[in-house]
Amino acid sequence: MQFTYPNFLWALALIIVPILIHFLNLRRHHTVYFSNVSFLKQVKRDIKKRSQLKQLLILLSRILAITALVLAFAKPYQPIGKETNLQISSVKCIYIDNSFSMNAESSSGVALEFAKNKAIQIIRSSNPASKFAILTNNFDQRYYRFYSATEAIKQIGETQTTFKQVPISKAISRFKGMISSLLQSNINNIYLISDFQKCTADIENLKPDSSTIFNFIAVDIKNQSNIYIDTCWFTSPTHHLNQEEQLAVNIVNSAGSDLHQFSVKLFINDTLQTMTTIELPEGETTQVLLNYKNNSIGNKNGKVEISDYPIVYDNQLFFNYFVKKELKALEVNQSENIQQNALAALFKNDDYIKLEQSNIKRIQISKLNDYNAIFLNKLNSISTGFQSALKDYLNHGGTIIIIPNLSNLQNANRYSTAIGGLNYLYKDTSSVPISKINFEDQIFMNVFKKLSNQLEYPIIDERIRMYDPVGKASTILGFADNTQALTRMKVDNGFVYNFAFDTDLDQYAKHVLFVPSFYNLVLYASEKQEIYHNIGQQNFLSINNKNKIQTSQIKIQNKESGLEWKPEILNNMGNRISIQLNENLEAGFYNVISNNNLQGSFALNFNHTESEMEFLSQAKITTQLNVIGLENYNFIETNSSNIESSLSALENGKQFWKLFIFFALFFLVAELFIARFIR
Repeated sequence: MQFTYPNFLWALALIIVPILIHFLNLRRHHTVYFSNVSFLKQVKRDIKKRSQLKQLLILLSRILAITALVLAFAKPYQPIGKETNLQISSVKCIYIDNSFSMNAESSSGVALEFAKNKAIQIIRSSNPASKFAILTNNFDQRYYRFYSATEAIKQIGETQTTFKQVPISKAISRFKGMISSLLQSNINNIYLISDFQKCTADIENLKPDSSTIFNFIAVDIKNQSNIYIDTCWFTSPTHHLNQEEQLAVNIVNSAGSDLHQFSVKLFINDTLQTMTTIELPEGETTQVLLNYKNNSIGNKNGKVEISDYPIVYDNQLFFNYFVKKELKALEVNQSENIQQNALAALFKNDDYIKLEQSNIKRIQISKLNDYNAIFLNKLNSISTGFQSALKDYLNHGGTIIIIPNLSNLQNANRYSTAIGGLNYLYKDTSSVPISKINFEDQIFMNVFKKLSNQLEYPIIDERIRMYDPVGKASTILGFADNTQALTRMKVDNGFVYNFAFDTDLDQYAKHVLFVPSFYNLVLYASEKQEIYHNIGQQNFLSINNKNKIQTSQIKIQNKESGLEWKPEILNNMGNRISIQLNENLEAGFYNVISNNNLQGSFALNFNHTESEMEFLSQAKITTQLNVIGLENYNFIETNSSNIESSLSALENGKQFWKLFIFFALFFLVAELFIARFIR
């Protein structure tokens, strides 16, 4: 047993008062004279013994009454929960988990409403003079203060769910920072009200703290099942008019049972494009392929949708892409006349990729950024001005493919290394086949469904030995003697591809490798489109700036609500702009506007890490707390609809002062009874 006011125990010295009174009463006597008192002697002895017993009982009652009264004022209590030597602070820190998972059903209704109710009960069970810090996942700066009980209850009532996810360790650090900076105190009494989902309950990251009492209040989620859209992607890297698109979608079933005839819908620009029904095995991820056709060019806002309750934030996945009319490529050659080479023949009748040919002397440097890819086809040399323009083109994210001039190796090596490509060392005239294909690379990935073992690879009679001085080039094609035939090197924001041979030679130009290699070089040279961004995971996005718009004029607009704000520009490099994402955005479609003109669009989705409904039990939390050596903690049961009494008992211990008041009154009444009725 412990005392709230132990200094009051000095009042036990008052016990000496009834003792003194008792001894003073014993000294008072009266002498009565009788002629003969012999017959009263025996009676006198009996009455004296009874009187002494009565006085002792009165003395004992007074002593016990005073003792009980003093103990009552000292407020004795028995600590409950996990024993701690910490003093209870008048500051209460309450964290309410208001993440999306708290939309689920608990044993007493919606989990968030249950958590808010428990937080209010904590406040009502506290001392009226207490100060309260309220923290949710929003981490808004306006909450960086302490509230009175009335203000705290109001803040709790206004709490709504949010997509933001806050690890438990981060919430505790925030509380400690507030206590330290605003109150210059180290005593913390922290209440953590959460479903303790695995993705945010990072108990292992807590640090042992002898000045903090951790009170865990777990919200029991009744239905721990969920079906959600995990991700989506296009099977094709480019998008053009009349193209048959195929969108792959991953759907996860954590509902605890197999689902049959589950519907998946696809919308493009608010129009239903396709709907399919699928089978969802329990606990598995199912890939769904949705097919449709691009019937027009321009911006496309897409949405995949399913129906699932009660966790609904992950039932939609937004994506955005742009359908281009065509891709443009440029072949720069040495000839005065347009050559009908194998490269030109490949793209001659193509409706999507348009190849332009130009003599190096007539090149228009100012228009280089209009092309997705530039072929430097067997050039003798390039001027310093063109070389500088090519560097700028790479800096803007362009792609350069070098086909070397075997008869002018020195100049080929000079301009290749100048723009960041590989070194051309020397000519090798030994005939060797191309026999190594990197099928993991995007150029040849999924090109061949099945490659015959009897395929005859093209034999190259003349080639150049290449050297990678920095060791960062990727080998796409290789010769049988393990030397490189086609490589890719990232230079600034673009790529440089180096061929080691003349691609117009009959063996390669007529081989099955020719078409996919050159066609995909141009396809993958086109601007890579990120079809969506995850809020909270990606802090910025990159948009096209080929129109050279002024960054000071850029605004971001929510397509649905029309709300606009001016973003912070992180970087402006040529034809790309990096824009910081506002963490308070909602999932959906957004337009990038400049001077009232649409410059681009993007789609945002909520982070789906909370979609997996896995939670830590009290036993697991206890185990992790013991592992890290944290001792000052309690678990508050929430089975009862009203936990104010248990919270008060946890904070103040089991109180006994009322019992001692009763004892004091009992002994006072006992004294009166003894004095009046016992003769």
